[in-house]
Amino acid sequence: GGKRRSSALSPQPQLKGVGCKSSPSSPNQRASAFGNGTSMRSSTSSSSSPFTTNWSTDDDKITRVVLPHFMPSRCFNQLLTYIYTAAVPELHRSATIEEIFHLLRASRLYSLDGLRMLFDIISRQRVLGDMDDAIHCLRCLTDYRQHYPGELEDFRLFCFQHLLNNYDQVLQRDDLDTLQPSVLVELMRLRQGADGSGLSGVGGLPYQYGNPQSPGSPPVTTHPVGFPTPNFGQSTNSSLALFKVLQELQKQFVQDMKKLLEDSANYDYSLVVGDKSFGVHSAILAARCAFFAGAFRSTMRESKNRSMRVLIGEVEPPPEAFESLLAYIYTGRADFTPYQAVYLGQAAGFYGFSNDRLSLLCQKRILQNLSVANSLKILAASYEVNALETRATAMECIVRNFTDIALQSQEEMARLPKRVLLDIMMAYAEEQRGGSASPKVLSP
Repeated sequence: GGKRRSSALSPQPQLKGVGCKSSPSSPNQRASAFGNGTSMRSSTSSSSSPFTTNWSTDDDKITRVVLPHFMPSRCFNQLLTYIYTAAVPELHRSATIEEIFHLLRASRLYSLDGLRMLFDIISRQRVLGDMDDAIHCLRCLTDYRQHYPGELEDFRLFCFQHLLNNYDQVLQRDDLDTLQPSVLVELMRLRQGADGSGLSGVGGLPYQYGNPQSPGSPPVTTHPVGFPTPNFGQSTNSSLALFKVLQELQKQFVQDMKKLLEDSANYDYSLVVGDKSFGVHSAILAARCAFFAGAFRSTMRESKNRSMRVLIGEVEPPPEAFESLLAYIYTGRADFTPYQAVYLGQAAGFYGFSNDRLSLLCQKRILQNLSVANSLKILAASYEVNALETRATAMECIVRNFTDIALQSQEEMARLPKRVLLDIMMAYAEEQRGGSASPKVLSP
């Protein structure tokens, strides 16, 4: 037997809603979670906007935003998790059907196409996996469509098709009478069509959902560009669709973070390297690097100057290398040259990254791209930052190809520090004394 569940429109009384001090209790505040909602304005608001309150604490201006609709705080935390990370782990694991629909409405209000796609896939997985969830989804969906008529038509038909495929089991459920009368009438009408009345299309569903070639297929939601259209004929298809959507979400997240780094409108701090200044967002760097978290707390507390000159250890890196480091911090993408990698390989330990990923990426970039053309430059940089492993690798390449490098890069060799030149001469002499094989290029 099934379980009786409260309507999806009833806010969770044990949860505090975002933008209010306690769960809504008045009739207006208990308006549907999927409707227009209420403003729940702050009594102290002095802003021209009905939903914001501004005040100042010391020198920092804080903006309070009161959402114009009720959303349980757990759902709002999930929404923030998605915005910050492009993932909602609870949505896959423990989210209730009501929470899933709250996030659906948030995706509609705030134009979060990726979150809408997650709803498409996870809601269907829940329908296929549990009959309780299937009936509950249909009940929530009916309430939702009262406020947004015509939306989610493909999902509505999907739910009906699943109930029709398990019609005998559905009839025995105790919670069947919790469905709205209009839903029960539609279910019986569709059942008659499935028994051979000849109805087709939206009315009759004479097909199995998930076959795009079937006659009378339901209208398919237009998905955002780049997101795959899920096929739910089999559970493996839904898992693959979820994987692909998560991949697209990560790609979009990287692009969004790249845009944030390039957008100067919201910079709140500047980092100076050489003669170049880089605008940054202190919250991003503090979250990613222990060094910057401590530095920002210190400088912001002790000085109004939001600018700092930065080093990597005791070395001031080339500005282009530090620019690549900022791109890595924001996006997690390693887009730097082997020369820059020599400096960035020392950054992971100095700045307190949470893992050694950057160091490993730098080592890989150097080893895969070390050549006759760049070996002198990489060797000089390794001396500057005292990168012993990189120094040994570059020196081996130079010694084995000394004749070619000496003839092709005379000016570059002449600019090397005296210590580096002496070490090259000593290493080449040792190589000759050992009677090594003829030189060969390590990398093309």
